[in-house]
Amino acid sequence: MDGRGIVQGCTMEPIVDSQHSVFTRIDLRFSPSLGMYLKLRYNTQMGKRKLTSQQKRRVKDLHAKRIELSINEAALGAEQTGLVVARHGATVEVEDDNQKIHLCNIRQNIYSLVPGDKVIWRPAENNTGIVAAQLPRTTVLNRPDFHGHPKPIAANVSQMIIVFAPKPEPSADLINKYLVAAALLQVRPVIVLNKTDLLTKQDVIHQWIDIYNSLNYSVICTNQTDPDSIIPLQDLLKEQVSIILGQSGVGKSSLVRLLLPDTDIKVGDISKATGFGKHTTSTARLYHIPSGGDLIDSPGVRNFTLWNITYQELLSGFAECRSLIGQCKFRDCHHQHEPGCVVKELFDKQGISPMRYQSLLHIMQNLG
Repeated sequence: MDGRGIVQGCTMEPIVDSQHSVFTRIDLRFSPSLGMYLKLRYNTQMGKRKLTSQQKRRVKDLHAKRIELSINEAALGAEQTGLVVARHGATVEVEDDNQKIHLCNIRQNIYSLVPGDKVIWRPAENNTGIVAAQLPRTTVLNRPDFHGHPKPIAANVSQMIIVFAPKPEPSADLINKYLVAAALLQVRPVIVLNKTDLLTKQDVIHQWIDIYNSLNYSVICTNQTDPDSIIPLQDLLKEQVSIILGQSGVGKSSLVRLLLPDTDIKVGDISKATGFGKHTTSTARLYHIPSGGDLIDSPGVRNFTLWNITYQELLSGFAECRSLIGQCKFRDCHHQHEPGCVVKELFDKQGISPMRYQSLLHIMQNLG
């Protein structure tokens, strides 16, 4: 009993008004002096709350539903096929058969549209529209989001352009992860060494190039000061849907600018504080190359993760080890000191280079 002679009763569940961020609490308290329950209401302004993933999805779905309700279906044109060239939150840029761009909303039941996706869409006024359906994909490439979960960045690609440079310091593991991903997606990898003017005679990259050439990978050397150096790359891009990948700062945007001289592509530099490249591409976008082919420019990454693959699938992504799958004595062999390990035996016989072997072990350890 409090000072007013009121005894607390039951308390109802709090009610949150998400539009005004007001916390409304209703308490039922019994007053012996009055012989009845009193309903007491408290309104307090809430501070900023961190929404859960489920709450974020509900807000997103409600927003998409409001968009759909606001669209006059009768004013929409007939269904037609289109190509997604970029995504901006809840909208996508869809290219029609005449290569005209339309900014389209997305139906509530369609998720994860990315550049390269083929869709069914309906046009509206002012070069807008709505995506009604997503067509089946042949391939999809993922990268980790902020929580480490796979997030699609490109669809229906047939070729992977893997760019690295002497600066920022290249990662053999990253290059080899891309090569594994290309093998699992069954797309052709092309290795591009950019900024060759920064190479020194003692640079270990010379050995890497020899290794990749010996494994029959396509390797191209480019230099922005020599426009003719991109001609071999232009030839490989023809009749392909390619995605260009690599660390930030390796010069991907500079290469894209050379391939698309009439397109405004931002070019960044390397951070003096960290030694890493600065992101100049904030969202993936598909471009049509004048010399032929389509190219998806993706944001730079400093890490790339392989998801849900087995040790055998990892080995299949290493060309030297592909024929050795299933031949080790132990099924869960880690290819280090186990007896009867044919991969370690291959390394001892110099059938796989130290760089590739160590990279295989590092990637395998990160698979868990």
